[in-house]
Amino acid sequence: METPRLIGKLHDPDVVRTVGKRESKTVGKKQILLDINPNLGWVAGFGFSTDWAFLTYLDMAGNVLDEDQFEIGTDLQEILDTLNERVTAWSSEQDAQIGKMLGIGIGIPGVVNVDNGRIKLSSILKLQKHPFRGLVEDRFQTLAHVDNNVNLAAQAESRVGAASDLNNFIYFHLSVSASGDGYTFQSIGSSHCLDGKPYRGAHYS
Repeated sequence: METPRLIGKLHDPDVVRTVGKRESKTVGKKQILLDINPNLGWVAGFGFSTDWAFLTYLDMAGNVLDEDQFEIGTDLQEILDTLNERVTAWSSEQDAQIGKMLGIGIGIPGVVNVDNGRIKLSSILKLQKHPFRGLVEDRFQTLAHVDNNVNLAAQAESRVGAASDLNNFIYFHLSVSASGDGYTFQSIGSSHCLDGKPYRGAHYS
């Protein structure tokens, strides 16, 4: 599809909006600047370790709206119940201007088939061959993206973090938990990024 037609399709439903014109000393029509409408809606990102969970809310322009963290157990239904309660409570307190929830991304400690959203194996959740994405989409009535938590952390570093200027790197993730006056080591994971994309391997592990 030609760019003007594509922009027109995005402009009419207010997905993108005009934010000005590019300054230029040349003769002719000035380039129009466009931006994603941040009030189109919002998404939630959810990740967890053995005993803690982390929630981040973002608008459609990628701006962080709020963050939350809380203790959890290892029962999947209880985790989803708590997540649903927190997301519902947060959204009900917000101005209607932020729009509706358009999706949720979840990072799972374990082996995840990112193409169909199934958990192949998660020792923390004691799950195997579990249709997790479908469960989340039914619960929240929105689109869900499920991936290994370390893969998602590596993608974040690639986009806005320490690896933002790298096409090829390995990200290492150390998982620890508070224990008395110190911390207890739990696990180590890694994610490979090749040519700017996550390399998942033949079996997503």
